[in-house]
Amino acid sequence: MIALDLEFLGLFLTTLVTVVSGLAVLLKPILSLNSNIIKLNQSIEELNKEGLRRDKRLDAHADKIDTLERNVAKHDVEINNLKRGGN
Repeated sequence: MIALDLEFLGLFLTTLVTVVSGLAVLLKPILSLNSNIIKLNQSIEELNKEGLRRDKRLDAHADKIDTLERNVAKHDVEINNLKRGGN
């Protein structure tokens, strides 16, 4: 009876160690993947912030270009009027 109990205990402990090691082997890549996902999310957030800053700068430059184009158009009209001898 004692031999069966010891045999059962030995098999139980062997199985338990095997299961725990298997879980450790499976959990390590999952935890690593989770860490990498967090880093990627942070990178994406930073890229989005940079994109917003870039968009604001582009909008400001576009406004300046629009103003310059209107000024050039006004000057063209004035030059054409002067060539025709107008006001």
